[in-house]
Amino acid sequence: MSLQAMDWALRKVRGLSPTQKLILICLGNHAGPDGTCWPSQSVISEYTELSRETIYRNLSDLEKRGLIRSIHRRDQSGRDLSKSYVLNLPKEEGSRTEKSPGETESLRGETQDLTGGAKMTRGRDGKSHPVKSRFSEHRGETQDLTGETESLREGDAESQGGETQSLTSKENQSRKESVIRTKRIETKTHVEIAKSAIVDPPPLPDLPILWKTHCPSLPQIRETTQKRRDKIQIRLKEHPDPSWWVEVMTAIEKSAFCRGENRSGWRATFDWLIENQDNAIKVLEGKYSGANRSSSRGNFDFDVEKWAREG
Repeated sequence: MSLQAMDWALRKVRGLSPTQKLILICLGNHAGPDGTCWPSQSVISEYTELSRETIYRNLSDLEKRGLIRSIHRRDQSGRDLSKSYVLNLPKEEGSRTEKSPGETESLRGETQDLTGGAKMTRGRDGKSHPVKSRFSEHRGETQDLTGETESLREGDAESQGGETQSLTSKENQSRKESVIRTKRIETKTHVEIAKSAIVDPPPLPDLPILWKTHCPSLPQIRETTQKRRDKIQIRLKEHPDPSWWVEVMTAIEKSAFCRGENRSGWRATFDWLIENQDNAIKVLEGKYSGANRSSSRGNFDFDVEKWAREG
């Protein structure tokens, strides 16, 4: 996960729908430092709880907006792999973890104060000697160290310098961990907000069950094959409202012609209904009501089934 990509998707990009925002956050969560990721649509669907059709449509919108760029991938045998996506991230002006020159000089000055602030005192021989002051932990008394402990003072100064560098390193590490924790909390919060803003679409009707319920006198299907599923999906894209299909199938059940009361004995079937978008519309327009009467006169070679298909 790239923190820059998540920050860009959460804060910098504006004017998106909740669905587009959620998909962009998902890509940012999978992106590397260069903004490249390659989650499949099934992974995006599992992460966002959106349908593949919705994901495909919104990915295209994001690409049209210039926020992402998709790249087709293939393996060595030429088979298509999941697309890779490149997030058009803005260039960073500098890293947050870098120290400014002023901060570096300040730390150096603090180290020098800890290691070099020695005082001078006059010894019995009349000469000045460097000494170091320490606070007593037990009585609070100040003990003056004479020049005879100069070698110890130098060793203590080096030790204090090392401790200062260690504290500085720990402070930087603590700041980094704090920034990462904050980003994770903000990411989780924004994802929850985006998910709560998405209104789930109403479920699509199950046409085979509706056919069995509203057309009991007509031939029933035993298995929903792949060919039937493909045609059902096409018809549902045209008319997703369940009440519309209930009205169509009720009209078919009431039609004597569709029930087989015609000279050829043709009966409406489920496959005939989903074959194209015109058959259902013709049923609602009344083109099959009373058709048996018109086909029972005159030309006895009249092809009823062809008439039913062509309207």
